[in-house]
This record gives sequence, C-alpha cells and structure tokens, in this order.
Amino acid sequence: MTTFVKLGFPVGPDNRPASTATRIIIPVSTVRMGLSKSKVIDDHLIQNIPDAIAAKGMKPEEWTTAMTEFKAVISNNIWSVLTYIFLGFTVIFIPLIAVIYRRLHTKVAAFMVTFNDRYMIPNGMYAKTQKAVVNGKYRYEFSWIAVALTDAEADKLQSEEHVFYLEDGIATENPGATNCAQSCCCGVIEVI
Repeated sequence: MTTFVKLGFPVGPDNRPASTATRIIIPVSTVRMGLSKSKVIDDHLIQNIPDAIAAKGMKPEEWTTAMTEFKAVISNNIWSVLTYIFLGFTVIFIPLIAVIYRRLHTKVAAFMVTFNDRYMIPNGMYAKTQKAVVNGKYRYEFSWIAVALTDAEADKLQSEEHVFYLEDGIATENPGATNCAQSCCCGVIEVI
C-alpha cells in the first residue's frame, strides 16, 4: 500500500473540508434510504448562490439551473439502499451494480465537464466533485462539490484526487491504491 499523502485541509464536523477564502465546499448526498429521491443538495443551496461564486460573475439563475440539473443527474442514477439489499439476494447483483455504478460516475463526470466549460472557467473558477471515505467498523462516504475561486486554487484542485480517506481528522489521498470500485465495478473511476 502506498503511503498516504497529507493534504492538510481542515475536516469539518460533517467529514467534509471546510470552505476557505479560495475554495467553496457544497455538501452533496448520494444515498437514498427509502423509496424517495435523495436530497442530493440542500434546497437552500440550490436556490441561493454562494456569495463568493456570485462575486466571480456567475448569475443566480445560472447557479439554480446548474444545481437543479446536478441534483437530477444524481437522483436519476442512484437506487435506494432497500433496492440494493433486495438485489443482494439475487444472482444479477454484481453485474447490475457495476452497470449502475458506472452510469452514475459517467453522468456526473459529463455534467462536471459541461458545468466547468459553461459556468466556472469563463468566470475564473473551477469545480470538481470529491468525497471522503471513513473506514472503521462501517464504511461511510461524504461527498461534496469543491469550487476553486482563484487560478492557483484551481490548479491545486485539478491535481487532487476525487476520493480522500479520513485518518485522525486529516484528509489524505492514496493515488497508488486500487479501490473497490476500480477492482469490483469494471474499472469505474469514482468521481463522487
């Protein structure tokens, strides 16, 4: 196993990094517990563009449109935990989960390319989906969209991995490791 590289950004109480003057963190949920759709992004965040992003030139209606589309991309490409439990008792589970997982990550990656090209880059920003994995007795995942507000922060964000691991309150990346998605789900590159 490759040694973890310490990134040093602070981890908030929700296991996501805290926003800074040069990077905004938008919390994202990719879990559906029952039969209802996932919340994905808080409705308040969809309707209210963060001040720092608006100050860079993005219009509130552009933000609302883009975040509504992002919410639909996630909601339409995940299944509920109950569905996974039900499918777990069938023979088709592993091939089907690989197809679903690949579709989710492919659609999110395509959305992010369009989002950056249409809204972020023209306004001097860059956005990337990321998540933290907390391993312990159970595995927990916490996702977010990171928005870099400066060129230097954008360069840093582009060089970071999509997936981080939390250890002793510090987010780390392990670029040399093969995670479960890459080995079990047909080489899927996780983006959220």
